[in-house]
Amino acid sequence: MTQYPTDLTEKQWQVYKKRFRTARKETETSAQRDNISTHVETIERLQDKIQTMQSDHHRELMKLEAKHQSELNRKEAVHTEETTRLKTSDIFRKAVNNIIRLARNYYKPCFDAEHVSDIKSVLNLFGDNKQPHRTTRDFLYITAKQKGNLDNWERIKAKREADNVVEGDYDQQQKRSFSMRR
Repeated sequence: MTQYPTDLTEKQWQVYKKRFRTARKETETSAQRDNISTHVETIERLQDKIQTMQSDHHRELMKLEAKHQSELNRKEAVHTEETTRLKTSDIFRKAVNNIIRLARNYYKPCFDAEHVSDIKSVLNLFGDNKQPHRTTRDFLYITAKQKGNLDNWERIKAKREADNVVEGDYDQQQKRSFSMRR
């Protein structure tokens, strides 16, 4: 504890107190300056550390981007090579030709003009009565289904063909070179 002089006048005592307070404030100010200095140094160290981390992160990011781009280039080269191989493949070429052939034959008429005229002449014997026409259509469809051992899609096509013949739509379709209604 601080010892205070006892034989001072009031004025001297005031001056002494003032100096004591000033000294104490200077001590506190000095401690705060040291504290601030410590904080500033800590902040500077943290900023340096952050900058180092950002540099490391940027470097790592550049490595990953380069690796990613390299992998993309490799995959693209493999894709191009595979596409070229498929285009030149004999099997692929045959498959494309078969698809084209099926697409072209899909719309070819099943009956020639003579068959159509024979069927129409038989239908004309019945007149405009719809029941014999339906019976004829069903007969054509059922016979084709049984003889041809048709799957579901082929049955649908056969039914449409029979409808076209019985309804008289077949003549116009034969002229346009396709037999199925879409």
